[in-house]
Amino acid sequence: MTPYLFAFDWNTDSGVDEMAAPELAATMARLDITVASKFVTIAEDILNGSIRRSINVALYPIAEWIVFNWWQLLHNSRVAEEAVPSSADAEASTRLARHNLRSAADGFVWPNLLIRRDGPIARLDWRADDSAAPGRSIRFVTSGSEIVEVGWLQDSFADLVQAVLQRLEEAGVGETPLSKEWEALRALDTDETEFCEACGRLGIDPFSEGVDLAESIEEAFGQLGPTVAWELFDAASPGSLRQDTAWIQRALAQAAVGLSNEPGRFDLRRWRGTAPTTFFDHPPYEVGYERARELRRDLGIAPTDAFPMEQLPLTISTLGNNEPPLEGVLGAQNDELTAGLVLGWEPG
Repeated sequence: MTPYLFAFDWNTDSGVDEMAAPELAATMARLDITVASKFVTIAEDILNGSIRRSINVALYPIAEWIVFNWWQLLHNSRVAEEAVPSSADAEASTRLARHNLRSAADGFVWPNLLIRRDGPIARLDWRADDSAAPGRSIRFVTSGSEIVEVGWLQDSFADLVQAVLQRLEEAGVGETPLSKEWEALRALDTDETEFCEACGRLGIDPFSEGVDLAESIEEAFGQLGPTVAWELFDAASPGSLRQDTAWIQRALAQAAVGLSNEPGRFDLRRWRGTAPTTFFDHPPYEVGYERARELRRDLGIAPTDAFPMEQLPLTISTLGNNEPPLEGVLGAQNDELTAGLVLGWEPG
């Protein structure tokens, strides 16, 4: 998908140098934000009622917001649906701020743009302002939603950050929090990057909340293997990662034995449909829906009929409940456990 998310022209109009912070003064620009040819930054000037598609802002705050929230923006799939959470839920508000461009702040008015990853894709939702907030000279007037590739989103982020850093260097601005954080991010080795991505999937910051979970994350990789561990990080509660890892180990052990050989029995652990099995190419919910349709067809159950679990010759194994609720479905073929594990987590 082209062009990138951000298009901009540097602004050197008079008065910019009067700004207190040199990183803001150096990166003033006219910015367009577009997704699939849809303009996110269309705004109304409150004073004269005119409409424009660009906003005049410093790009340093948005670049800093991207870099400091890099792992959550590109790897966290567990963001709430609401664009603005309840003010009473401070923790949810903090988590959501990592995904909403409006929190870039620094004295500038940003669109209400929420960025959420969902498997191999990312969803971008933006909402119009009902009215201009006190002290704001513009209000954004468009709403929309688009699905984009995560790779395109990452390239868009990196392109903006590099452009801002180059602009700062040309303007003679010294070291900044942005330059230090970006340099540290790019210097990470393979193991460190893997750890940071795991924290991002868990919805936590790797350099603060993630520090205390380093051993638990390493154990999950070692005990479950990377394929299952990545699924776990997308679903588990960070506070019970060790407990969830142990629960999955028990499930894996149980699924590997006792497969039914009784004639006439349909063993769900043996059944494998033809639905796509690679979650990196298809969102998990698409795989699940298609598997469910195929299973119903194989068993002769209409799509709208209740699934008669107790009446069918099914072999169903259960494992004791985990807390918080963590559910898994495993598959086996030729008495060998497949690599796939589908996990679902419901906030407690």
